[in-house]
Amino acid sequence: LGGEHDLGDLVLGLRNRRADAGMASKCMYELSHLYYIPPFGNPENLHDFLLDDYIRLVKFLERQTDFDTVIFDFGDGLDQFARMLERCTSIYCPVKEGFFFDCQMNHFSAYLEKESAQVRWEQLNRIVLPYSARRIHGGGDVLFQLLWSEFGDYVRACLTGGKE
Repeated sequence: LGGEHDLGDLVLGLRNRRADAGMASKCMYELSHLYYIPPFGNPENLHDFLLDDYIRLVKFLERQTDFDTVIFDFGDGLDQFARMLERCTSIYCPVKEGFFFDCQMNHFSAYLEKESAQVRWEQLNRIVLPYSARRIHGGGDVLFQLLWSEFGDYVRACLTGGKE
């Protein structure tokens, strides 16, 4: 598959009740059996993405695809983000070792507490990434390089319940 659209187009289609399997396939890209929808092409649309959009998106993906696992990477800046997290069965927090990353996790925990999010600590999976991106280089397909690097191996092992 070689998609023509991004997540923003799909969300707009869902809002207007025009999204169907054909539209989903136009948003979906494929790389070595990894299917993905690129993020919002217009970052300003990310701020308009609310809980209702998230619920519609998840229900749509459940009806229109047969994926066992869906991973969302919304970055930051989402309104109602804590409410979206409450609907997740697992939340993966990729970090590296060190004080800076410990501070990030503490900040994230404080955010969840401040928002009174109903996120159980069992849902949070702190994953210490065992890789560096030193071998990733420009001039090549960066996503492909990540997919088949030690990082990709580690993510696949986590998703299948294995340990790296």
